[in-house]
Amino acid sequence: MKKQLYLIGIVFLSLFSACTEKVDLELGETQTRVVIEGYLVTEVDSSYVRLSLTQDYFNPVAPVYIPDGTVEISNDQGTVMFNYVGEGLYKGPAGYIPDTAKVYTLKVVVDGKEYTSTATLYPMFEVDPVLQFDYKPASGFIDEGYAVTYYSVDRREDEIYTRFNFGQNDTMFDQEILFTNADLKKFERVPFELPFYRAQSGDSVMLEFRSLDVPIATYFNALANLNSGAPGPFQTPPANPPTNISGGAVGYFLCADIRRVGQVVP
Repeated sequence: MKKQLYLIGIVFLSLFSACTEKVDLELGETQTRVVIEGYLVTEVDSSYVRLSLTQDYFNPVAPVYIPDGTVEISNDQGTVMFNYVGEGLYKGPAGYIPDTAKVYTLKVVVDGKEYTSTATLYPMFEVDPVLQFDYKPASGFIDEGYAVTYYSVDRREDEIYTRFNFGQNDTMFDQEILFTNADLKKFERVPFELPFYRAQSGDSVMLEFRSLDVPIATYFNALANLNSGAPGPFQTPPANPPTNISGGAVGYFLCADIRRVGQVVP
């Protein structure tokens, strides 16, 4: 029996010593690819396209921007050129605001290679400008205060996503909500209470809505799943979320109608 315990002890010591052995791996450099961040929104002078290059995941450096690309955005009414303004950013002419209910095509040319993407700029659903405040006592981990409810009407036929965020007193919370109108009642005025939130008298409550088509919503869903894993040996390996850009680039082309509602709690 003592001999068996002695042998088991040797095995365990061998295993623990193996766990501390240093292993050097030869990791090759990743292939450099063009990164496109396309952001077309219905707020004046807020649309842009940023061009850069990917970096080695294990050896990141300062961003490498692309200053000599060609960027244009078109729909059935014409083409708008985006010009370089610095730090990888390309912007449209002063005062530019895209129209809703249009399909837009992004074309980027870098070193003679063309990258394209198509996205739909859907209008947001209608949101009442007046919010509803209902005082409620403390419940569980939620403090006492005013529950905040907004009312909306969705008259759109297609499946459209909304990227929603809210905040108070000039600070937006870091908890964006992505949902589809496929789960909402159409052509009816419906309420939505902000989850797990209570405002206090005098607070300024801000709501922000952005419409998204299905491909870009899929991109953000995949991005959230990639960032949700806890670090450790079984963490999902880093990967690029599914892009809506063709030609071999990574990134996204987003079209969004933005609506903001703000009100001070009485």
